[in-house]
Amino acid sequence: MKTHEELVQTARVLHKALKVDLTIYDGDRNCIVKFTKNPYPEELCGKLWEHPEKMWKHLGKAKEDSVSYQYFPEFYLVCMNLKVIEEDESYYLSAGPFLTEHYSEQLVLKILHSQKLSLSRKGKYELLYSQLPYFSNRAKTMADVLSYLIKVCPEWKQIPVIYEEMPGQEECVKETRREREGLLEKTDILLNYETERRWRAAVEQGDFQMARRGISQMSKGEFFYRTPDNPLRSQKNLLFTVNTICRIAAVDGGADVVRVHEISDLFAIRIEQARSGLETTMLEEEMLRAYCQIVMETKTRGHSAPVAKAIQYMYAHFDQPLTMEKIAEAIHFSPGYLSRTFKAEMRVTVGEYLNRLRIEKAEGILKTGDFPVMEVAIMTGFSSYAKFSVEFKKYTGKTAREYMAAIH
Repeated sequence: MKTHEELVQTARVLHKALKVDLTIYDGDRNCIVKFTKNPYPEELCGKLWEHPEKMWKHLGKAKEDSVSYQYFPEFYLVCMNLKVIEEDESYYLSAGPFLTEHYSEQLVLKILHSQKLSLSRKGKYELLYSQLPYFSNRAKTMADVLSYLIKVCPEWKQIPVIYEEMPGQEECVKETRREREGLLEKTDILLNYETERRWRAAVEQGDFQMARRGISQMSKGEFFYRTPDNPLRSQKNLLFTVNTICRIAAVDGGADVVRVHEISDLFAIRIEQARSGLETTMLEEEMLRAYCQIVMETKTRGHSAPVAKAIQYMYAHFDQPLTMEKIAEAIHFSPGYLSRTFKAEMRVTVGEYLNRLRIEKAEGILKTGDFPVMEVAIMTGFSSYAKFSVEFKKYTGKTAREYMAAIH
């Protein structure tokens, strides 16, 4: 059995190797050890300070090893929480935050704009986000590693918190503590019809990124624990619902009914056979990808391989900076060959197709009324608001503001 010193050293190595912030609590919710090296901007401190309380709320009644994921969609972040039970002892672990989208300058600009933050904050966010790991399926397997770390050391006692203090962070915590009770009383709206409509529409279009973003805001958190004594059962029940909605959306999107039902039956079996929260979480992403893929295959049926792959790539990455060369490299064709083949089949250039796709996505976002026009321009991959305005007027006949005024 490891000593406390060995435990701290193991946690330190894990923190450095995985490059993720790590906090461990005992069953009485006392902090045992905490490692962090990231400089968090002040406005994020309140969000992250609220996080442990929600972790205990979600996992407190679980009677078996359970994992939950707390999303901060406005900041494109997620924390992974784990409860490990060993005989009469229980421990809580929190890892993260992780990025829900790959780091890019454009991602930082989205956050600044949506949170109405000055561009002078850009440097702080770039410093933080460039160091945070992406929340991939590989990252999710870290829960197994953390669980092992707990179970081989079941006799921990309270030890000092290890924390690398960042300038200004202590003041931020003191300020947000006064507001914490009020923040925690707010009810999370987790499964609302509007959010469901959006990600269902994304599946119908074969848009995996939009579907993934939408469902991440809807399906995490308390909903998983409406059956508090069996979180895994709650996760499975939710996935059965997601499977049904995806099946209907894929058929509405034009996918072959027989193939869709085969996929649905396969995932229904795999959902019921899942043995852990990690499996259900990975199944959710795999399921979304499968349904979106079959819709996208339908949309690109009849096209040559380079054109079909280019279209699929643009749908998946329209919100990122794209060039002919980047698309061609990603799908393993030469730029010249792709350009000629695409123009011959589609009667438009790759650039024209991409701009039209981005405007279609912008129209969908504007219809929700949730985002200002300038933010929509950033979200749909345009390099400047001026470029967005020109293309929007070209394809719709209206400016974006005129378009919004007409539909709201």
